[in-house]
Amino acid sequence: IESGCTSGGSGGGNRGGVLLGLGLVRDRLERPAEALPILEQAYEFYKQRAGGQLASLQGKVAVSTGMVHLKLGDVKKAEQYIREAIHTYEVTCGETSPLTGGAYYKLGQILWQQRRRKPARKALKRAYELEAIKDAFTIVGVLEIHNVVMDTFLKDAPNGAIDRVGFGAFLEV
Repeated sequence: IESGCTSGGSGGGNRGGVLLGLGLVRDRLERPAEALPILEQAYEFYKQRAGGQLASLQGKVAVSTGMVHLKLGDVKKAEQYIREAIHTYEVTCGETSPLTGGAYYKLGQILWQQRRRKPARKALKRAYELEAIKDAFTIVGVLEIHNVVMDTFLKDAPNGAIDRVGFGAFLEV
């Protein structure tokens, strides 16, 4: 890669893909602190390669980078990367893409972890909607989102009261 091989893309080879792969391997080996700088390099690579435009690979790396930030306890940075991924996917893949839905699900999880109940529900509702219309529909995917949605209604409820009106927004989905 450093020698400038050109296989896998124009100029510089597949530097972004290799960096992403190395970062993901480190993360899966439970070494997120080592994974983070590698993933951030991959993110910058794809951002620079896009030349001011958005690219779906930039979104993919943003999701991975955000989730490593989350593992390391930096929820604000995690949220920032996931929001960037959502925007990137909406522009490059479409507002109803499964990639967009997956990013909304991760955003909902991050917001709920911060106990930001209403924004978490909003993100989870969008994830729920997109998961329910996927061509490759799986009940497991819907139930994963549903479990987090239910947590926002049942866990740490203010005054122990369930927000039945708020839950009504999910009934149509």
